[in-house]
Amino acid sequence: MILGRPGTSHHTCGTVPMGPAGDQRAVVDPYGRVQGVAGLRVADTSILPTPPLRGPAAGAVLVGEVVADGMRRGLT
Repeated sequence: MILGRPGTSHHTCGTVPMGPAGDQRAVVDPYGRVQGVAGLRVADTSILPTPPLRGPAAGAVLVGEVVADGMRRGLT
């Protein structure tokens, strides 16, 4: 029996890895665009291909900034 709230103390990342076109492991490109799905982007630490050495907060902000910049510049 599980008592309380189940959860994790780990910072999950890398579940939707970023990579160049043609990379079989990559789900999104460097601007967070989901390959093969028009108009869908991912802007969180799940796109980091490897875990950060420290907490993911700075990486999360950077990912958001890069994806937002691509959207602002009209990258589709």
